[in-house]
Amino acid sequence: MNNREARAALREWGAATTQMVRKRQRLEQVAQLADTAMLLEKYGSNSGGSNEQVQLFREEINRLGQEMEYYLRQKRRLDEFINSLPSLYQQLLGLRYIEGRKWTYIARKLNYAEASARRFETEVLRLLQTWK
Repeated sequence: MNNREARAALREWGAATTQMVRKRQRLEQVAQLADTAMLLEKYGSNSGGSNEQVQLFREEINRLGQEMEYYLRQKRRLDEFINSLPSLYQQLLGLRYIEGRKWTYIARKLNYAEASARRFETEVLRLLQTWK
């Protein structure tokens, strides 16, 4: 693995982390809608089509669950590595690859010079290349 491949792996990890949060939020929304539709069906609301709505919500829940599993598998690949890093490096990776922050922001947030923050990333990339 070279630097470019290591950065790509970290970008995938960050994207998977972000997507998991979004999918979980959407799953909660759909589950609430499904509960409402089931209550309407149970208490005989004649709004028409509630059984079909419940089925659509169930299908959406299954689809979201499958997507979350996909992102979870992607994320797990690097979680072990990232969790083994010092806290400073973990913060840097979160800011850079999950939040998508610029180097000036990262340096200010970590209370280091921008050159130092970039050097930390280089060290993480080197460690990732030699990991397992």
